[in-house]
Amino acid sequence: MRSLGELLKSHRIPGVRLAEVRSTCAKVAEGLTSCAITAKQVQYKNQTLFFRVPSVVKTELLLREEDLKAALQALGIKVVGVK
Repeated sequence: MRSLGELLKSHRIPGVRLAEVRSTCAKVAEGLTSCAITAKQVQYKNQTLFFRVPSVVKTELLLREEDLKAALQALGIKVVGVK
């Protein structure tokens, strides 16, 4: 009989990759802005990042869009746009 861990290794769990990407994007954006950004405030769809943050923070993210893209590219996350 196989253990639960062995069963989970062979099956992909839906949403795990997306949750990891959102968490990573939030950490990188938080490092750039010095403002608290959670994974719940980040959406990643069709290689585009959507931030649900106050307008002042969003403006700072848009001004530093190229830095954000470069940092995420180094981590293996491709981002085409930030909104």
